[in-house]
Amino acid sequence: MRKLIGLWTIGLCMALSSCGTLTGNNMLFKVKRGMTERQVKEILGSPDFRRFHGDMEQWEYQKIPWIGYGKIILVDFEDGRVVNFDSFPEPHIDKPTVNVKVDNN
Repeated sequence: MRKLIGLWTIGLCMALSSCGTLTGNNMLFKVKRGMTERQVKEILGSPDFRRFHGDMEQWEYQKIPWIGYGKIILVDFEDGRVVNFDSFPEPHIDKPTVNVKVDNN
């Protein structure tokens, strides 16, 4: 009986841990060309940044809890509808180092 409970517990933990990743990726695949801004907000929430250029508007997401950090998502709208969607890893930028001169005099 203990073996059965142990196996069930391990199986449940594995299923739940993989669901977080699959849920995040599946949510991204729900964004489709032609969706309205409201529909995108229902899936991804409010954007972290917005940009405008002519009739185009771009929403940028950087902090979506179920995806985690380190991913950037861009959604482009024209006339209030999705015309482009892109997601990619956030680039790693090294912080500049500061050289300090020590005078031993």
